[in-house]
Amino acid sequence: GVVLAFGSRPGPAWLLIVPALVLQFFFNTGLALIMARMGARTPDLAQLMPFVTRTWMYASGVMFSIDGMLAGRPEW
Repeated sequence: GVVLAFGSRPGPAWLLIVPALVLQFFFNTGLALIMARMGARTPDLAQLMPFVTRTWMYASGVMFSIDGMLAGRPEW
């Protein structure tokens, strides 16, 4: 809805979101099943996983193009 509100019109490339979401779903399901199996056998893993996921969240930032962000701004 937000994309349509900003004037973007759906095109044939939008159909690629379906296989991308299906692949993402299967990847996440497989990873969850593997980690559940490992967590059931290793109790310490249950304490380690929140630390790993929090570190992963903080370490994986959003990347912006410096040239794109500085376009139209005065030079230093």
